[in-house]
Amino acid sequence: MCIDLIIKPIGNRYREEDEHIGLYKRTNCGALLPPFQKMNCFPLSSLGIIIPTTCWFFIILDASVDTYIFGIITYILSLSFLIAAWLTEPGVLPTVDTEETRSDGRLVKKVILNDRHFSLTQFRAKYCKELKVTIEKFDHFCPWTGNGVGIRNYHLFFFFLVFTNIHAFFVGFTSLKASAKKTEYRTLLIVLTVYCIGIICLVGFLLIYHISIINNNITTNEKLKNTYGVNSKNPHDKGCLNNWMYFFTNAFTQRKSYVINPKKYFNNINLGINRINNNNSSMHEEETDDLLGGDDNNDDTRSNLTSAESV
Repeated sequence: MCIDLIIKPIGNRYREEDEHIGLYKRTNCGALLPPFQKMNCFPLSSLGIIIPTTCWFFIILDASVDTYIFGIITYILSLSFLIAAWLTEPGVLPTVDTEETRSDGRLVKKVILNDRHFSLTQFRAKYCKELKVTIEKFDHFCPWTGNGVGIRNYHLFFFFLVFTNIHAFFVGFTSLKASAKKTEYRTLLIVLTVYCIGIICLVGFLLIYHISIINNNITTNEKLKNTYGVNSKNPHDKGCLNNWMYFFTNAFTQRKSYVINPKKYFNNINLGINRINNNNSSMHEEETDDLLGGDDNNDDTRSNLTSAESV
C-alpha cells in the first residue's frame, strides 16, 4: 500500500486549493499556467512556426507525398514540444524564508518537505525572479517558451530546439529548391529561405550550446555563475556517456510535481529525507544563488521523494 504524507510549508504554503503559486495560476484541472507578461514570448514563438509553415504548405502544392509527410511530422513535433515546455511545471519546490541573511541583505530560502528544511544546493535549485518561485535544477527562464526551464521540462525544451532546427532546415531547403521552378512565388520562397536560415542560426546556436552543457551535466545558471570555479571539478559530471544516459533517463522518468498535487507523497519519503540528511552532513551549504547540489547519487534520494513504490 501507499501512505500519503503531507508537505506542511511554514512560509510558502503550496496546497491543492491555492489559486496562485508564485506567478503561476492554477487551472480548473489543477495544472499550473505560466503568466502572460512582457517576458512571455510564447505566442510569438508559436506564430513563428505556424505562419511560415502554413505558407510553405500552400506554395509547395506539387511536392511529393514524402515531402509533405516529413514536413508535417517535423512541424507537429516542433510545435508540440514548444507547447509542452510552456505548459509543464518546471520543478517548483516549496520553500520558506529563514532568519539567515545573505550578503545582499535578502533572506536565505530553504526547501521544506515534511516540516524539515533542506538547502537549495541539495536540489541544484534557484529562486526564479521572473516567476517568483524556486525551481529544482534551474537552468534558465526562457522567454520563447514563456516558462522557467528546470528538472521537469528541460528535456522538452531541448527536444523543441532539436525539431525546430530540423523543421527550419527542411522548409528552408525545399523552399530554396522550389524557388527555381515557381517563379510566381520566388520572392516569397526566398523570404522563407532567409527566415529559416535566421532560425537555424539562432536556435541552432542554442542547440549546440545545450548539447555542450548536457555533455558536462551542468546547468546554464551554474555555468554563467561559474559555480564550480576554474580548477574545481563539477561533481555532477560523470563522463559524456553517463551524462547523456542521465539526461534520457530523466526525460522518460519525469519526477512527480510537488505543487500540482502536493498531498500525494509515498511511503518511502522518510527514507529519502534521512538519506538527504546524511548526505547533508558532508555538504557545505551555500547561499541561494550558488546553485550547487549533491552529486548524482542524490537523484536516487530525489526519486524517493517523488516516485510511487508499493510494499
